[in-house]
Amino acid sequence: MFFSKPDLINYLSENGHLDHVYKVLDDPSEVVVTLMKVMNETGTMPQCVEDFKSESISNMFRLEGNQAYKAKHFGLALESYNKSLSYAPTQSTAMKLAYGNRSALLYTLKQYTDCMNDIDTIFSMGCADFDLAERLNQRKNQCEKMAKASSDLETNSIKNGLAGKFFNFDVKRHPEIPCASTDISVIMESGLPKVVAAKDIQVGTLVSLESPFVCELNASNYWIACHYCHKFKFNLMPCDGCTVALFCDEICKKKCYIEFHNIECQIMSCFHSQHGIIGGNMNIRAALKMKQKCKTWKELITASFSIGEDRMRNSCVSDIYDKESKFSMLSFDNNLHFVHGKTINCGVPCAIELHYLKGVPNFWPTCEDEKDEGVRAFARIMMKLNLFYPPVLIRNICLDALNVHSGNLVTSSHNFGWFAFTGKLKHSCDANLLALGLKNSIALVAVHPIQNGSELNISYLEHYYDRIPQHKYFMRSLHCLSPACSCRVCIENWNVRDNSYRDQTLSADEMRVFKKFISNTQPKRLIDMDINVFKASCKALTKLHHLAGTREHAGIYIGLRNLLFLCQCIATGNRYLRKYT
Repeated sequence: MFFSKPDLINYLSENGHLDHVYKVLDDPSEVVVTLMKVMNETGTMPQCVEDFKSESISNMFRLEGNQAYKAKHFGLALESYNKSLSYAPTQSTAMKLAYGNRSALLYTLKQYTDCMNDIDTIFSMGCADFDLAERLNQRKNQCEKMAKASSDLETNSIKNGLAGKFFNFDVKRHPEIPCASTDISVIMESGLPKVVAAKDIQVGTLVSLESPFVCELNASNYWIACHYCHKFKFNLMPCDGCTVALFCDEICKKKCYIEFHNIECQIMSCFHSQHGIIGGNMNIRAALKMKQKCKTWKELITASFSIGEDRMRNSCVSDIYDKESKFSMLSFDNNLHFVHGKTINCGVPCAIELHYLKGVPNFWPTCEDEKDEGVRAFARIMMKLNLFYPPVLIRNICLDALNVHSGNLVTSSHNFGWFAFTGKLKHSCDANLLALGLKNSIALVAVHPIQNGSELNISYLEHYYDRIPQHKYFMRSLHCLSPACSCRVCIENWNVRDNSYRDQTLSADEMRVFKKFISNTQPKRLIDMDINVFKASCKALTKLHHLAGTREHAGIYIGLRNLLFLCQCIATGNRYLRKYT
């Protein structure tokens, strides 16, 4: 029996199967255990159809890629070839053919280095087919000639300029929060930590650069970005075990296996078949990563009883905000409303995930009592993270591979991450820090002048100038923030997507600042922006920061944001292909 999550919950509720769950809503682990029992007894536990490596399935996707390639739908072709690689048994003929077809696509796209890498991978596996080897050698020789002829001096100059160095973050770091600079400080307020500015922070200042504790790709990015670091790359390599994960190199593959994928891999097909139906996988990855860091099951079980505000009150700054601290994700503000309404919605996917995780051999304690405690520890951690810890949206900027020399940038679908530092900052739609995606990491850049002692904040719903459609915004606000945001942007309903700007008349001096910005900082191409444009944008945004929500302020913000987009793209090296051209 198979249900989507809403149908499953409705079925269980209408048939009285949730009565026992309602009695234990105050205990998240008991909710999950009870749901597992109910779904198993009623035959409603979704069945996992395990995917295996298969040459026939691999060939099917490769042929789909060939059809897309002929139709010049290059992005769709790339996804199909990557799926073909994921299903191909290691070093099989199907794998070599998938790499070969992808190399032909990359040659067509003038991605010569990537094309040669795919050809080298085929030869490293052994290529007994003489005709295929001959074609590949000819293609590689052409790539070597074309790569030398098309060296991009302009791109190198960009890398050596502001855009290439902005995210180097070569600053003095906070002694207890290594991802942040000494521009920030942590004070105690009512027994809880609060992140504030340690001095006046100017617009354009990079305050923090943090990698996630765990992260997850958007479903639309699964076949075009690295499972671990989220780099958008054309040379992705498949996982040796599952048919889902792709990695940008052996380093990412090894790190991912060490942190959580060695276990996740064994049930990945179950998660992926449910992707977008029962929810994401960050909670189980977080619990797996904590377990990998622990020496014993007892250590994890004990830690699972201290989660949230109480743990935060009794932990040092580094244990709260440094992601290298194994239990940093367990310290957070869990003083939220309307939790019971979300508990069953969160409990169902947790129950399904744990049901299949229980079947992984040699993972759980051999003692049945300790195994039961381990399952409940996982349930507590997974549920409380889902209920209380807000995911940070990670939106990457990529270079359009079909328009490289025009400097066209593409905004990716957002991915998600849980961050030990960034994820504990206060929310505001009119935030003083802008969160920028760098593969799976988040950089925080000041977009308001921040006075010494002021609390630092971000938007978990994107900046209001970049806001998603209004109805989706309110749904996400309620889901992520519980209750919905009450900042001035939301109360006054600033809806700039509908050109509904604040009506505020600028003074003569303010208008001069705006006109000077427009006339002096609008290069013909984005790649022509430089340090002077950056400084002018920051200066103008500082002078007009009190005009937030107006058309003029939006124009200046967009100018600065576009420059930061270029910096993001250069720092990550992300490449993107639209599905249809």
